[in-house]
Amino acid sequence: MESIVLAGATGFVGGEIARQAQERGIRFTAVVRSHDTAIEFATNGIDTIVADIAKGVVPYASAGAVETVINAVGIIREEGEATFDAVHYFGVKNLLAAFPNAGRFIQVSALGTRPNAPTLYHRTKQMAEDAITGSGKTYTILRPSIVFGPGDKFVNMLAELVKKAPFIPVVGTGANKMQPVYVGDVAQMALDALTLDAAANQIVEVAGSEVVTLEGILDFLAEHFSLKKPKVHIPLSVLSMTAATLGKWTTSFPVTTEQVQMLKDDNVCDIERMKAIFGIEPKPFKDTVRTYLVGRV
Repeated sequence: MESIVLAGATGFVGGEIARQAQERGIRFTAVVRSHDTAIEFATNGIDTIVADIAKGVVPYASAGAVETVINAVGIIREEGEATFDAVHYFGVKNLLAAFPNAGRFIQVSALGTRPNAPTLYHRTKQMAEDAITGSGKTYTILRPSIVFGPGDKFVNMLAELVKKAPFIPVVGTGANKMQPVYVGDVAQMALDALTLDAAANQIVEVAGSEVVTLEGILDFLAEHFSLKKPKVHIPLSVLSMTAATLGKWTTSFPVTTEQVQMLKDDNVCDIERMKAIFGIEPKPFKDTVRTYLVGRV
């Protein structure tokens, strides 16, 4: 049986990859950051390596037998030593160094990744992709748009804002477009890449079937919860300055300057190539969100 290492198995996307892998009977070794998590995984019959990939990975004795590395580690904001450079770039470099004999590397990257991106988030994702494509390994790199699902940090955060705030805050014009993709679909493609010849040595832009705007999502959530509140548009410049100022003192402010910068660009793509490679019809955004926000008033 193929030997697989999964980094990020406790995260939002990585956790779903782990769940689907178990459902399919695919055995894997999870890279986790704490011994407590390792014990928890062991109770479910999952082998582990305890390591922070940003600082290095000391592989187990049979690391030479590892055939595939799946990396779903990523952060959306920097905190302390967990910087974009450390986690996104050096994390991948450390995984490549720890498993030099692995012939395949499957990476969960991000839509918008490019060398001259305005955000360090996307530039470090590009650096990681370059390290993978230059490694000589067979690779599949998935670039998802915003990933949604139960427990996500985007739709759920917006839902809480819509429910609790006295008004609905809309960032900028609210007209920026995005194409959210269901976490289960991303995980399915990551695992399908293990055996799909068509996915070999491909960088694939990944998104859902619906293009929505930020204001459209807020309107949808307000309608879902049967709430009628005034909307207040907050200029991007004001939000950016506020995030920069408060970011020096706290990590509890809901957005960072990097995230504000990301909201200036659309986050959409043509999904026909994704559908052709993986034979997948992505789940619709609004109908799927309704299934896990039911009753949350």
